[in-house]
This record gives sequence, structure tokens and C-alpha cells, in this order.
Amino acid sequence: MDQALHDRVARHIADKRFPFPNQQNWPADFQTVVNAGQQNRAIELSDGAAYPDIVIVDGGDTVREMGEIELAVDDSLAAKWAAYSAALPINPDTNVRQFFVYGPSGQEETARQLLDQNGISYAGVRQFLVADDGAIRIIPYVTPGAAQDHRE
Repeated sequence: MDQALHDRVARHIADKRFPFPNQQNWPADFQTVVNAGQQNRAIELSDGAAYPDIVIVDGGDTVREMGEIELAVDDSLAAKWAAYSAALPINPDTNVRQFFVYGPSGQEETARQLLDQNGISYAGVRQFLVADDGAIRIIPYVTPGAAQDHRE
């Protein structure tokens, strides 16, 4: 997969899942920012600014949720995921950080294991499928936080 497809998947996820269509409990002041394709909203980490693919901020510009889209999942991602997750507050309703990882179909278990083995707090692991006609489908794999988010 190439960067253009990555960016298209990121925009699709942002449009269809942050918030879900007709989601009633999405705070009115939350804003979804997509960094894929263009750096729009940085988060500050100990080693400088980073641009996760999808960043959700509240009306006070506090980062509340993130989504990261990966074209391949391997051990090299653990440090990035740990830093992104740690930049988020713990959701008091779910006791996890609202960090979501999206990977290509077949790599969701690898992503879950990598998160769990490295003690990274996350709200969900998702797989994405891109059909021959270009249609994108997101399939939940695990959702330790926010059970209402465990849907296509």
C-alpha cells in the first residue's frame, strides 16, 4: 500500500468513525483533525512534535483521542504507539486512553499483541480492508475501551 491509500483510509476513518454517523454521545466541542497528507495538529512529545494520523481535540484544544493508521505492523511501532497513547488522558469511563490502531487485514492480532506486551493503553484495534472497487471497510478486532465503538 502506498501513502496515498494510507491518507485515503485515514480520511475515511475520520469521516465515518470520529464520530460515527448519528452518534449521540459525541461531545459537541470535539473536533476531528486529520494529519494524513498534511500536518494540521501536532502533539508535543518529549522528543518534539509529532503528527498522529487522526487527532481529536476538545474546545479547549486538549487532545482527547487519537487514531493511527499503519500500512504494516511490526515491533518498530511500539515506541511511537506508547508515546502517542501516553499523550492522552485516561478516560474515566473506560479506564483506558482513547488510542486506536488501524492496520491492514491480517495484522490485527500482531497489533494487539504489540500493544499488550508493551503495556500500552488503547481503546481499540481495527483492521481495514480496501475492496477492488476502492471501497474501504473498517472491522473492529478488540475494544478494551468504549464498547459502543466496537462496530463497523
